[in-house]
Amino acid sequence: MVLVLAVHTVKEVSATVPFSTILLQDIVVHKKAPAEHKCRQLIPTSGSTSTSLWDTPDPAALLAWLEGAVAVDVAHSVHEVQEEFALGLGDVARARGADVVAAAGRDVADTTGRAVLDLDARLHLSEKAGRAADAVRDSAVTKSTVAALNKAGTRVADVTTRVLESDRVAAATDAMGAGFKKLGASFTRFVRPGEPAAAAGAGGDAPLSGDMATQPATKPPTHFSLNEVDDPRHP
Repeated sequence: MVLVLAVHTVKEVSATVPFSTILLQDIVVHKKAPAEHKCRQLIPTSGSTSTSLWDTPDPAALLAWLEGAVAVDVAHSVHEVQEEFALGLGDVARARGADVVAAAGRDVADTTGRAVLDLDARLHLSEKAGRAADAVRDSAVTKSTVAALNKAGTRVADVTTRVLESDRVAAATDAMGAGFKKLGASFTRFVRPGEPAAAAGAGGDAPLSGDMATQPATKPPTHFSLNEVDDPRHP
């Protein structure tokens, strides 16, 4: 590779940045230049001359490409850079290093890929692996295991459905509900007549009306028993 300075000269200055330089920038940014010509720098100016730095194996081929790709009122010339006397080419060196690393990675990937393909072609590894997978999938053990799991799942679902639909479960649930309702009704009978259950339970005195207002409050009995009407076991 040779580092080349390309000089781009417009005949008339009609804009802050010449259109030809803007066109060249678009080509470089969108990687439309030939792969063998690598643009390292582009320095536009507001005058008649702009420059760019290129790594190229053939300066003459670079010039021919520039004259064909960027031919909008501009003249191009190329000059080989004397790098040993140059200053500030750190970006160029870093870009070259990145290219070397990328190329080495591609070479390693290509070499490894070819080696794997060659090994597979000689030993038929992918073909054998495919046959082994098919054999496992189609084996009697695999089929019986899948069938057993499906059967177990079906049984669990059936048992759950039968339990939930059982008449005994439904009757027991209804009996429990009725029993709690009757127990609540029995408890409210021991609250003083005319007094709301919530107020008595909270320890407060509710206002009485009629004859009940003149009668002394009676203390609820501390012991009681459930008769057949109160017994939650009797519907």
